[in-house]
Amino acid sequence: MLTPVARRTFAPRGETPIQKCWARHGRISAISAVSVSPKRHRLGLYFRLLPENKGAKAADTVSFLKQMRRSLRGPLTICWDRSRIHDTSLRVREWLAKHPEVETVKFPGYAPELNPDEYVWSHHCTR
Repeated sequence: MLTPVARRTFAPRGETPIQKCWARHGRISAISAVSVSPKRHRLGLYFRLLPENKGAKAADTVSFLKQMRRSLRGPLTICWDRSRIHDTSLRVREWLAKHPEVETVKFPGYAPELNPDEYVWSHHCTR
C-alpha cells in the first residue's frame, strides 16, 4: 500500500504523534530476492515491479524464477516465506520439478525478522 505504515517514534510520554500523509489507496507490488554469493561473499538484490494495483500471481513467480536462473549460475537454494503464490501453486511446482538444481526452503511460520528481503521493502521514517 502507498500509505505509510505505523512505526515507533520518539514523542513525549502521553502525547501520540500524528504524522500527516496523503490519502492514496493504490499499491505497488514487487517481487524481489536477496542473493548471497558463497564464493565472493557479496550480496545482490534482484527485483521486479509489477503494474500498479496488481497483486503477484504464480505466473509472476515463475517468470521471476526464470530471471534469477539466467542471472545466477550454479545450484540455487531459495528461502521464502509461506505465501501461497510460492511453491504451493501448481504452476510454480511444475517449474521447480523441471529444475532440480533449484531447491526451496521455507522460513518458519511467521518470522519476518529472519527474511532479509523484508528489510529491503520496509519503510522507515526518520524525523
